[in-house]
Amino acid sequence: MREMLYNLAAHQLKESIAKKETTPSKIAENVIERIKTVNAKTNSYI
Repeated sequence: MREMLYNLAAHQLKESIAKKETTPSKIAENVIERIKTVNAKTNSYI
């Protein structure tokens, strides 16, 4: 589970940098949103 979250955060970080959203608060916001989205999708499958 932890590894999945790390991979998710790394992927979102790459996307944020590509979009030039590089302020720490914006990156954190994007990572949290990504985790929430994946969590919601995962819960809908269970």
